[in-house]
Amino acid sequence: MVVNMSMEVLAGNEEEINLAELVNNPEELLQWIHKKQNELLEIGSQMKMNENQLLEIGSQMKMKDNELLEIGSQMKMNDYEARPPLYIRVPGTKRNAESMILEDKKRPIKKPRSVKKNGIKPRPVAAPPIPVPAPVIPGELMTAITDRGGEDVMWVMEKLLQKTDVNWHHDRLSIPESRVATNEFLTTTEKIKVSKKIKIPVEVVLLVTGGEDDEGPRTQSRELNFTKWYMKNCGIYVLISKWCEVARDNSLAAGDKIQVWSFRKSQEKKLSIAINVIRGEPQH
Repeated sequence: MVVNMSMEVLAGNEEEINLAELVNNPEELLQWIHKKQNELLEIGSQMKMNENQLLEIGSQMKMKDNELLEIGSQMKMNDYEARPPLYIRVPGTKRNAESMILEDKKRPIKKPRSVKKNGIKPRPVAAPPIPVPAPVIPGELMTAITDRGGEDVMWVMEKLLQKTDVNWHHDRLSIPESRVATNEFLTTTEKIKVSKKIKIPVEVVLLVTGGEDDEGPRTQSRELNFTKWYMKNCGIYVLISKWCEVARDNSLAAGDKIQVWSFRKSQEKKLSIAINVIRGEPQH
């Protein structure tokens, strides 16, 4: 059984062999075996040749791969050579006159900041107003303050009334913080309150003089609210709540001058405001 399987492997499918005859004829059997051995050697030789060819092809491909890498490296070097040189200036190094001239030529020309793209010049920024020195408080107004037990009188500001100060819709008297002589007329607690827009009730004592219907100095008292507003990144103190009635009852108009003081009532130390109103000539 072993002999038959070996013979089939050696014979393959090329020809049918009478094993019984070969077994009975040893010389033919040896010839047949030598023949198959030679065929196997020839096949092995051809396979070795094919292997050498494959190795040679692989070597050629590797050489071409190396050539491609070398070409890529040369192209990269040429790319670097084609780029303009990069100069790095070390801080603290001196520049010669030629380099400074070249740098000045490369700098873009800046447009003047005073002219916008649409050709409209920006509005000039006005300088903050200088607080007016404290004038002498009128005697009638000082008497009204002392009659109410007032003390610690402090000068606040002077201004001309604006249209918004006498407008019924606005209903407030503005006291710009930038024009106030000092913020010390308010206590720390009061500053915190008004910064949060909390209303502080105050008594406002007014002395009104001048105007077309001038009947002589007259004083009056009103109960208003004092607080602080913020407009266009600036703060303004305001007297609100029925200020429009004060303006109406006293025929106040834009251009009238007001002088403002603060005082404290001796017992309560409560903030109070005194205003001297100097009305101008009526405008027709």
